[in-house]
Amino acid sequence: MSSVCHFKDCPKPAMSGSFKCSFHKHRAMCMSPGCHNQVYARGLCTRHGGKRECQYDGCDLHARVGVFCSRHGVGQVKKLCIHDGCTKLANARQRCVRHGGRRQCHVPDCSTHARRGGYCRRHSKYRASHQPIVASPVESQDDEEDIQDERDETFELPIDFEDLGWMDGLDVLPLEDILRHKQTTLDVESLEFLLNFTDSV
Repeated sequence: MSSVCHFKDCPKPAMSGSFKCSFHKHRAMCMSPGCHNQVYARGLCTRHGGKRECQYDGCDLHARVGVFCSRHGVGQVKKLCIHDGCTKLANARQRCVRHGGRRQCHVPDCSTHARRGGYCRRHSKYRASHQPIVASPVESQDDEEDIQDERDETFELPIDFEDLGWMDGLDVLPLEDILRHKQTTLDVESLEFLLNFTDSV
């Protein structure tokens, strides 16, 4: 028995009574004579047919999409770069990124390839914080009257918490906090909400 694991480039010692180490003990070895690689499929490693080869003429890459590799299996969906001798997939303007098919970052003086939303990775935060601000339409006279009507419906409500015998100290604290910090007046809807909230608790 060998003192080192039989698998290719494995420096671990072989287990007693075996030619495999403890890591490879449950892994099968390629059936091709003299091969020390691990089985991928059908009793063979990837080099000896465990993975199918691309059916495209002259291509020796492994098949990934059906019977073709990732470069040739996309069919009519993606086309190849039109630059002479380039075999990469076209990205934009029928060219790969290297030959002019990239989108450039929208930030002035940045020549980096845009990855997402028109910005490069470095400026992607810039996109989030510098969204174009759409101007709001000019308020009409009717809108101003509606706002004034809403203000008229708001009224000051002096609350004497001792008169509210059904409220205990825990009910009063949130109500006091709202009145003290958030607003000095309550409109009818806010008061109804607070009363319904304390009733449900």
